[in-house]
Amino acid sequence: MTAKGTHERIQSDEIARVFAVSALRLDAEDRVVEVQWAEVRGPANLGVGAAVRARAAEVVAALHAGHRVLAVFPKTGALRPDRSFRVVELEDGTETLALDGADAPHRELRDLAALQPRQHA
Repeated sequence: MTAKGTHERIQSDEIARVFAVSALRLDAEDRVVEVQWAEVRGPANLGVGAAVRARAAEVVAALHAGHRVLAVFPKTGALRPDRSFRVVELEDGTETLALDGADAPHRELRDLAALQPRQHA
C-alpha cells in the first residue's frame, strides 16, 4: 500500500485506528518531515498493513481524525510502543509532530530509527 493509500484509508474510516511509527526523518530544526509507519492492531501490535513512508502532514491528519500514532523505539525491541505522537502548532501557524508526555532517556524523536531522504530516479 502506498502512503497515499494509507491517507485515503484514514480519511474514509470512522473508527479510531492505531499506527506505529518505526522511523522518521527530521529537518534542520528537528521537525518531523517524513515517517515510516504501519497500522497495528490491539495490545499485541500485530501489523495490519505493510510499513510505508508518509509525509508528516499525513500523520498530522491521522491525529486530527482521532487515530492514535505511537512511536516504536529500537531499544525496546520494536514490540511495545510507549509514547504517542501529538500535533503541535508553531508560531507561524504550521503544525508539526512531537511526542506526548515528559522527556525520557532513549525515548525522544532522535532516538527513533532515521529514514534517509528518498532517492529520485
